[in-house]
Amino acid sequence: MAELQTKLEEYLSRERQIAEVMINAQISAQKIEAQARAKVEILLQETDEELRRKNQELELLRIKSQLFKQELNDRLLRYDDIVLNDIFPFDIIEPNHESIARYFYNTLEDTLSLMGLTLKEITVRDSQSLIMEVNRRIKRILV
Repeated sequence: MAELQTKLEEYLSRERQIAEVMINAQISAQKIEAQARAKVEILLQETDEELRRKNQELELLRIKSQLFKQELNDRLLRYDDIVLNDIFPFDIIEPNHESIARYFYNTLEDTLSLMGLTLKEITVRDSQSLIMEVNRRIKRILV
């Protein structure tokens, strides 16, 4: 009987040890989970903030694009149904493909730079034929 009592106490002692290990493991797992959740929450907040910034940038770019499109249309309408030789600057320079491309590149580049944008290139075409490409500011337009 004493022997059974000793074995029972050994089993109970081992069971307590196992229970302590399991409780410690559970506590550690909960701490790790809490830390992981906190990190994920921070990442979500940072991602949300970055997304808000990108959406603001996109909206600003959309607004700038609309403004530029309107400015471009307004500018081009000034030359609609007129003789180019009768309107500035083509009343003093020859309105050939090169001077037209250079003039519009320079003026559109000025407009875009005021909006914080950059003009990459302007192409003047005659029907389907490429006539003139300008991809940098030309100081001297006169041809």
